Amino acid sequence: MAETKKVRVRITTVGHTYVGDFVIPPMRNRVSDVLNEESRLFVNLTDVVIND
Repeated sequence: MAETKKVRVRITTVGHTYVGDFVIPPMRNRVSDVLNEESRLFVNLTDVVIND
């Protein structure tokens, strides 16, 4: 059975950079697979550091 994976990602917006842990569900293999889902409206990060 596949397991969830936790990866460290960096997300940059106009004003800030967020670095945090992102969980990839078992039915996906890559971060891009999850982020490109049409139904995804929100990116949930944990253990986040915000850089200005």
